[in-house]
Amino acid sequence: MSVAESHRRFAARCAAVPATVRDALAGSLPEVPPRFRRVERWAVTATGASEGVAHALVWLLRRYAMKDAVFVPLSYFAVAPGPSWDGLVILSQGVCPNARLALGRPEWADATAVITAAPDHPDVRARSDALVLAHPPDDESDLLARVQGPAAAMVTAFRFVDALMGLDDAPSYFGLDALPARLDAVCAAAMPAVTGEVAFLTEEATAPVAHALRWKWLETVASCDPPCWDVLQFAHGPWQYLCERPFTIVTLERDAGALFDRLATMLTPGLHTLVRLRSELPPPGCFVELDAMVNGLVCAALPSTTRDLEAWPGRGTDGALYDVGR
Repeated sequence: MSVAESHRRFAARCAAVPATVRDALAGSLPEVPPRFRRVERWAVTATGASEGVAHALVWLLRRYAMKDAVFVPLSYFAVAPGPSWDGLVILSQGVCPNARLALGRPEWADATAVITAAPDHPDVRARSDALVLAHPPDDESDLLARVQGPAAAMVTAFRFVDALMGLDDAPSYFGLDALPARLDAVCAAAMPAVTGEVAFLTEEATAPVAHALRWKWLETVASCDPPCWDVLQFAHGPWQYLCERPFTIVTLERDAGALFDRLATMLTPGLHTLVRLRSELPPPGCFVELDAMVNGLVCAALPSTTRDLEAWPGRGTDGALYDVGR
């Protein structure tokens, strides 16, 4: 496969995100047992593209379900002596070897949920005690960056929190009915081609999705590992770092437009590029909406790169860490 063909296939998958999200919303989920609703202390674990979803889920559990929730890296399960929580959520689209470290610890939580696109994986099926929440698509592993699965996992995580809050028999508390149509509009919009170093600037309502977007840029365009800064934090160090160098600022906006207007007055035309992404949906729908917008930025930037998303650098040389858990 050529580099250009790998970019084309990636763009086609980005265009299919609205349909995938519709499928994730329409699919039936298993009933959440009462013991899950009684859990007050949750850990959420993941790696790769799923980690961005995990951070957003932690925010949702804390903000809306009023649970004590923390993110725990999968390395914890390789070295830690035991658990410090009551409930565990494992996110892994294809059940990577690292995720099996957590799946192999049924005694570490009274209630375990697995959000995955591979519900028939042997290690998932072996966990008969776990609540398995399946989402589309079946597989994206032939390309380095996954876009449909993380969006569908995010929606599935929203529905899980709905159920924990006892809202599974009511319209979604999070107003997800408006999400597919909004994604249709986002995917049809043109995005600028961004090159060079990039930073994501957030506000409180959009910060939970920043890790996922940083990871997406790191794996695809690969021009940098984008930092993620709060819009007010930008004046406390980051601005001094980049004020005299070329930089693209991508804003993730929902409610703090006036603060981002102030930010715009600080930048130097010709040196700094400002790309403002404004969400029309409240959290958590805005997480999926902004994710789709950044898909558009990536697709616009890829033609200026030599990044092969099918035969990516380092493929097959990461086994010393990637295979831990196999």
